[in-house]
Amino acid sequence: MRVNSPPEAKVEKLRVGLIGCGSMGASLAKACAGLERAEVVAVSDIVAEAVEKLGHELGAEAYADNGDKILGRDDIAGVIVATPNYLHCDGVVRAARAGKHVFSEKPLATNVSDCDAIIAAVEQAGVRLQVGQVLRYLPLQAKTIELVRSGRYGEPIAISITRIGGGYGRAWAAHWRNSHEQSGGILMEVNAHELDLMGHICGDAVSVCASAHRYVHQRLQTPDQVFMIVNFKSGAMGQLHSSSASAIGEVNCRVQCREGAVLYRGSTLQHGGFGKEPETIESSEIEVENAVEREVREWVDAVLDDTPVTIPGSDGRKAVELAEAAYESARSGKPVQLPLKQATGVMSGPWKD
Repeated sequence: MRVNSPPEAKVEKLRVGLIGCGSMGASLAKACAGLERAEVVAVSDIVAEAVEKLGHELGAEAYADNGDKILGRDDIAGVIVATPNYLHCDGVVRAARAGKHVFSEKPLATNVSDCDAIIAAVEQAGVRLQVGQVLRYLPLQAKTIELVRSGRYGEPIAISITRIGGGYGRAWAAHWRNSHEQSGGILMEVNAHELDLMGHICGDAVSVCASAHRYVHQRLQTPDQVFMIVNFKSGAMGQLHSSSASAIGEVNCRVQCREGAVLYRGSTLQHGGFGKEPETIESSEIEVENAVEREVREWVDAVLDDTPVTIPGSDGRKAVELAEAAYESARSGKPVQLPLKQATGVMSGPWKD
């Protein structure tokens, strides 16, 4: 007698729309389209050529607009916002008011006031918001977090990060990236990742002291080099050197703990305790889920499973607040206490050397 196999259970899927078809938007949408529990059904951008190309690649409806058609569709429950930084607030707030769950590319916004408006809109609408602080999920960074969180080397007492390079090619040709107000400057456009990592490891910051200047890229209306020192509520200290004005690039991060340290530089991570030979791990040896896929998957899972997101708006706000406080410190020449009590005004207009 032939026994029929039971029908496969239908997988619940989140129908997603993308607003912003630039390189990061395309990367997020493709990662989302590859998930078992999601499907990208529509994409939008004011640049017709970009939206038509991505729509064709994904087999999705393509709208040459600012996202209005996507937000007006009842069959779309989730929206990825990957517009230029200064448009994040408008996109996320409109999506939340339309009842859509939102994944926002970092930075959450270009100033703390807009972050607060986003968080308020999301809370009022009762939708979920995840922020794309993807650096946490890359191999070396994920391993660093794992080692510190394990308690193997005791509590972290200091974190020092360097991310420097020398160019503003291709992607930086976009006019909005040259604007301090529209991009949020290097600390938000680039280092929202590092600032998030610092806080993720050391906790909430209580003060920031910084120096920032424009040395090489004169067409920028924002600094091309920043040094900042952060004091954390936990008692830990932090340092960030960020620059696009260095002919020789480097990326490294050192976390000092009471009983040991973790360091990654290039593609290599080392960790060890006092008086012991450090262990060495290559990035290629660390098995992790694709970082972009993971951040989008976690958002999709949170929406469908009715669980908290892993990187909420409050985390995105903290990175923006650190950056804004650093700019204010550089402008005033004084340390800035956190949390910020009021708008600093440093995000308005061109940066002055």
